Amino acid sequence: VANGADNSFAFRAHDAGYDVFLGNFRGAGVNSLPRRHNDDLSDEEFWDFSINEHAFEDIPTMVNKVMDIKKNEMKNLKTEELGIVTVAHSMGAAAVLMYLLRQRELGLPHHFDGLLLVTPGGVHVESPLYAKLGGRAVDCTLAKMLNSLRFPDDRLTRAAIKLMRDVRKNLPAVEGVVSVIILNFLGGNESHPRMGMFSTVQQLTQNVLTCGTSTKVFTHLRQWIVTKKFEAFNYEPNAHPSHFSSFKGGNMKMYGTPHPPEFTSMYHLINVPVHLIAGRGDHLIGPGNILRHYDLMRRACVDVQLDSYDGCGHADFTCGMNTQALHGLLNVCDGLMERTMRQKKTMRELQRKKLITAHMRV
Repeated sequence: VANGADNSFAFRAHDAGYDVFLGNFRGAGVNSLPRRHNDDLSDEEFWDFSINEHAFEDIPTMVNKVMDIKKNEMKNLKTEELGIVTVAHSMGAAAVLMYLLRQRELGLPHHFDGLLLVTPGGVHVESPLYAKLGGRAVDCTLAKMLNSLRFPDDRLTRAAIKLMRDVRKNLPAVEGVVSVIILNFLGGNESHPRMGMFSTVQQLTQNVLTCGTSTKVFTHLRQWIVTKKFEAFNYEPNAHPSHFSSFKGGNMKMYGTPHPPEFTSMYHLINVPVHLIAGRGDHLIGPGNILRHYDLMRRACVDVQLDSYDGCGHADFTCGMNTQALHGLLNVCDGLMERTMRQKKTMRELQRKKLITAHMRV
């Protein structure tokens, strides 16, 4: 919704007739949107989460809420007839995959009918130099001392937002400098505007100022980059990199194995259509990483397709989305719905012929 009613994917999908639900991971919030709903939690307890918690706690909560709402609206439909086409970006897309694969491994329903994964994280066969060297510096400093990266107080957040607006109003050249920095770090097309009311600069700075995240999430992202493995969080203190909250025997306690689960080896469990999107101008999660996701899914016989867009950097699919990407994602959503309907029709035919049972998915 960052780009207004005319140029935001969620608004345009709603205009096209979709029921749109927006999920948000823990850590975001200011003023009327509080970060926490349990005031008894200490800061250490609240910020003790990695991408595991996003995937295995946050996403199931979102999915169950959507299912409850739709079941109340459509009382004549059975639960198995309801499904969600999920759209996710970057780390969120990786978390969606983690959630689906874990549900499948446990034999539990995930309620997804299709996945539109935009520049998904998790697989990082290639990473920019700043993510390697800069990330390593943070591994040795902040991730060893702090539980979160955020403004500690809402008053400071409001003051920082006001300062940002004053700078934009009185020193427009500063916004131009920030635009160049974003272009070099996240990629994108130089001709695509990054300044103005719904600019990438404004949206990113607003997000950075109002949101926070656990340093454990940062460590988890770094584990993917360093090990080049799409794994759950490694709790062992000898992991590289490790978090100050890690403890010996952590993996055995959390997973029952000495090593965390690796998710690309489970891609054969994906039982819904998947559409991957890559930005050819993405400097953070380059198209080679998305192609690796695609190759691994193809080998696992997943119904997967891949599209890429010229000149799109990492943030151009969310903040400052360009027209080509917007129309492309809307068309992909329509295509995913058609693939989903064909799959459901095939499953009903197989059930009718008693070749599969009702609880199985094809």
